[in-house]
Amino acid sequence: MEPSNPLRAVTSSEVLAIAHRQWMRANRIKSYFTSALAETDEAVRSDPGQFYVSDAGIFVLTWYGLLFSVLERLREKGVDLTGLDPNINELYNALRRLRNSVFHAENHYWDNRQLELMALSDVVTRINYVHATLGEYFLDAVGPGGG
Repeated sequence: MEPSNPLRAVTSSEVLAIAHRQWMRANRIKSYFTSALAETDEAVRSDPGQFYVSDAGIFVLTWYGLLFSVLERLREKGVDLTGLDPNINELYNALRRLRNSVFHAENHYWDNRQLELMALSDVVTRINYVHATLGEYFLDAVGPGGG
């Protein structure tokens, strides 16, 4: 018996297609982030003031914001996200706040909502797991051709 994906089935093919399209966008930006991070020196990586204005920082913020939009769409349509993370509400809310800070003009130059997410326990591993699990879910549901 194959292990099941922790997401339950989405009944509407349009909802699934829209969420999958957003995930594909997030996945592309994730690949840009991975490449940019490999070229980012340690001094920039360790300084949030430099990192979040570097290519890697801009790509990771955009990736996380797009990933949130996938989670938001699925949750709005009744998909149970609890299997993605033991504390999905904490991660969901932190991603929502980060998305808001990235995609809406801020009131202050430095917005701590971008740093709050990184303060969560084991957040990089958690986000990578959520991203990969969503990718597997869409691959199973939509197929390798995307539709």
